[in-house]
Amino acid sequence: MRQTSQFSIFALLVALVLAVPISAHEAHKKNMSDEEMVMMEAGPTDVGDMHTVDHDASPGADPNVADPAQTMTPAQVMQQRIKENRLSSFGDLISRLHPAVVHFPIALLLLAGMAEVAMKWSPSVSLQSIVRLLLAFGTIGAIIAVLFGWFAGGWRLDDQSSNLAIHRWNGTAIAVLGIAAWTLAVRDGGRTRLRILLAIIAAAILVQGYYGGEMARGPNHLGIIG
Repeated sequence: MRQTSQFSIFALLVALVLAVPISAHEAHKKNMSDEEMVMMEAGPTDVGDMHTVDHDASPGADPNVADPAQTMTPAQVMQQRIKENRLSSFGDLISRLHPAVVHFPIALLLLAGMAEVAMKWSPSVSLQSIVRLLLAFGTIGAIIAVLFGWFAGGWRLDDQSSNLAIHRWNGTAIAVLGIAAWTLAVRDGGRTRLRILLAIIAAAILVQGYYGGEMARGPNHLGIIG
């Protein structure tokens, strides 16, 4: 009983550590390619850095002087963003909740794997129950996260963005593997097969986190390429 209590406390601490912020990329809703999103995020060239004359400007206008109508105070920019971020539909709300719901299935499924590893050295009925419980809630959370993710990324089977395609189908696979692992745990279908599934899920979660970062922070967000 004491061992189970200690593991529960450890599991809670790990869950809090694993619950890192993840943000979805709005541009993926428009099915833009990765290159198009980079161009969009780069924005227009700064007026002060432009050395070409704007032929659409009025005669006699200084090209290096910004149009007062186009300048905004920080407060005005904030108000504009607030207006732009207003909900447009129930589906829009669901898609925005995707980053919030992904944390718990990630933590719970990884903790299920850790509990299964602990069982290898100290088998107990209590740990078996913990594995089943973690897999049950982790899989339910994964299914919800996948559903919300499809709302966020758009309901289509083919994506121009390779990052979104990998993130979409890898996340869907995690939910499916979670169902399979939970079924094995409940039916006692063999610890070896369950451990293999949990190892695959853990690896898939790492891949999912990487491509989620690519979508949220841009290409090579870890700085490990080139």
